[in-house]
Amino acid sequence: MGAVLNASIEKLAYRRLRNSPRLASLISAIGMSFIVENIGLIWAGQSWLVPRFGTTGGAAQKEFPDLLGQLFTNMGMDVNLLGGTGWGLRFTAKEGLVIVLAVSMMAALRYFVQSTRMGKAMRATAQNRDAAKMMGIDIDWVITLTFLIGGGLAGAAGLMAGLYLNTAWWFMGFRAGLQSFTAAVLGGIGNITGAMLGGYLIGMLAAFSDGYLNARWTNAWVFIVLVMILLFRPNGLLGEATAQKA
Repeated sequence: MGAVLNASIEKLAYRRLRNSPRLASLISAIGMSFIVENIGLIWAGQSWLVPRFGTTGGAAQKEFPDLLGQLFTNMGMDVNLLGGTGWGLRFTAKEGLVIVLAVSMMAALRYFVQSTRMGKAMRATAQNRDAAKMMGIDIDWVITLTFLIGGGLAGAAGLMAGLYLNTAWWFMGFRAGLQSFTAAVLGGIGNITGAMLGGYLIGMLAAFSDGYLNARWTNAWVFIVLVMILLFRPNGLLGEATAQKA
């Protein structure tokens, strides 16, 4: 559903703005985010659409089915069973599964972008759309597929968050989207491995701040670290400087 929604937004809101200044696309993206968020708010408040949510109002947190707990119980495992590493790190079965799924999806995405024919077409389109089109690449399909994959991965991330937290909130994607963008900038725009590294660094920093400092300052610490790193590595941790066309 996330993939179809994202591809539809690309066709309706972004496709006609491809040759416009980048500011137009940015404003369009902000506007579409507001539209989607408020549709989610209205949808979550309709008990006849989602009977499980009840009539607590769209803005209230909603219960998310504990499918992982049921799965582990059926397998005879304790969902709160702790595992550990040699560095003293401890995690529950839920956390371990989320880590495995996240790493698997990122590895699959990296392989697709770096090693497949369509992945090479994506990189060529991102580098120079006109040159890619002259080489016979259907840039419309490539861009649509990119939005499909991005929306699908976002949907998978939202599903994992719901399964892990067992709660859902109409605005929960805003903070995740903000931190995802920050992770991409921190790791290096265009570098999938860098984005994953940036995400893990932000996650560990946020967990440390929430647990040992003050949760109200977590986002501030994240952006302070981002600014400090970009002062010394303007292209991100794993990003590379690219030549700009005059």
